[in-house]
Amino acid sequence: MKLILLLAALAVPKLISAQYADSIAVARRHPFVRAIAGPTILIGAGLAIKSQNERIQKYFYDSDDGSRQTPRTLSDYTQFIPIAMVYALHATGRKGEHKVLKATSLALQSEVLMVAMVTPLKHLTHETRPNGGSYSFPSGHTAQAFMAATFLHKEYGYKNRWYSIAGYTMATAVGTFRMLGNRHWASDVLAGAGIGVLSTNLVYLYHKHRDTKKLQVTALPSYNRGPGFYLAMKL
Repeated sequence: MKLILLLAALAVPKLISAQYADSIAVARRHPFVRAIAGPTILIGAGLAIKSQNERIQKYFYDSDDGSRQTPRTLSDYTQFIPIAMVYALHATGRKGEHKVLKATSLALQSEVLMVAMVTPLKHLTHETRPNGGSYSFPSGHTAQAFMAATFLHKEYGYKNRWYSIAGYTMATAVGTFRMLGNRHWASDVLAGAGIGVLSTNLVYLYHKHRDTKKLQVTALPSYNRGPGFYLAMKL
């Protein structure tokens, strides 16, 4: 029962609702606030539970119980399924928010921004994985999965919320698999999820307001006592 409750908590059902409501229920709020609200909660939650990582991990991985272990490569493929869904829907004639080339450009930019956030953090924190490996925080697989899920949400969630639910459910499964495989802590997964959502939200926000010049966003790599990135926004 505890495992089921914990899995439900990691699913972050409020995030799905908040992402779907992005375009209908909170239109009076500044778009930048909407873009960072959910991701900030996820990243903050990840940082808040770092001291409880070992206790939480026991519910997901037990070296004496092989039934809780999952193939390492499973999350290597499932992290990209939401992106594949976007192209599959386009191929079957279901039009998304943007044409294929534009959607591809937005996805690539989201990928670049996501990597620009994840990679420096891994090297700066240099946190040890549950299995003894290096560069645990944040989870890159989870960041990729939630970036992909948000991409699917942005392109098709306005048509049917079940596309968004499917994408975020698969992304949550990726994070869960990373913990079941003893590759990441809960804090890694939550922070990775927040970064994945944030990267796509910021890219779409920038392109939405680029023509009206209401919002300008600049992301550049930097190096100051280690690799990092510089993010500047003009509101």
